[in-house]
Amino acid sequence: MSPAILYIEDSPSSRKMMQILICDIMRYEHFAVLESTDCLSENIEAFGLQFDIILLDLDIQPIDGYRACQLLKADPQFKNTRIIAITAYSLTTEIHKMQEMGFDGALSKPISYIAFPEKLLSILNGESVWEIE
Repeated sequence: MSPAILYIEDSPSSRKMMQILICDIMRYEHFAVLESTDCLSENIEAFGLQFDIILLDLDIQPIDGYRACQLLKADPQFKNTRIIAITAYSLTTEIHKMQEMGFDGALSKPISYIAFPEKLLSILNGESVWEIE
């Protein structure tokens, strides 16, 4: 069965790129997008899916990715959902902060269309992926 993946991202070009990667290249059927963190839990529930992975931009509004991750991790409905930071930050010191906030991994922007499918498969297999370049 195809995993359910949610991408929370405010950049239209990043959303389009991820849609191409997940839907067209990887052929996953259950892909959803949120453009902001406004009414986060309610908007996620509206999809009617139990997401396996949430890809979460750190630099998003009105609630930044760090706080959004904390809120999601505190909600029992997301206890088995892996939350992966998507970030343009290039400091390895940010990894510690992401881990403290509850992220299960991180991927750097720009997302590599060549490397991303393998990294996503690793995450789906329960592996820890912390890629900050």
